[in-house]
Amino acid sequence: MTLRIKWVACLLIALGTLQVGCDGNSSPTAVVVEELPPAETIAEEFSGTIALGTTSCHFFSQVALGDVRLSVTGLMPLETLTIGMGIGTADEAQETGCALFARDNSVRLGDVLTSNSNDVGDYCVCVFDVGNIFAEAIVSYTVDVEHT
Repeated sequence: MTLRIKWVACLLIALGTLQVGCDGNSSPTAVVVEELPPAETIAEEFSGTIALGTTSCHFFSQVALGDVRLSVTGLMPLETLTIGMGIGTADEAQETGCALFARDNSVRLGDVLTSNSNDVGDYCVCVFDVGNIFAEAIVSYTVDVEHT
């Protein structure tokens, strides 16, 4: 007898669910999705110098999610020199003030590195010697950063 009661209860629950789902409205409801306009790209140029074993960092603010493009546009006195470059988050606890999350140790003039920011906030680009700068030599560089 209890099996029959359970079966009837399940049937009533199922019919009630169908009734709730069929309220007489046969038209589907349209969902409107508004697209946000693309974020404006901000271009910044940073210049500095590095020497044997040194690092130089520059800071910028990412105001929207999107790609960050880093490119070496100037390198003097030797344009064929290979240097290191990376992107990170501003972190005052680090010696350089920048905690790199992506880096490349074989960057040359004209190379472009692309990264994606996972959050808005303060980021940094660092240029550093990878062991190719002679003692007492000073290398001047220019890095372009495009971000949102």
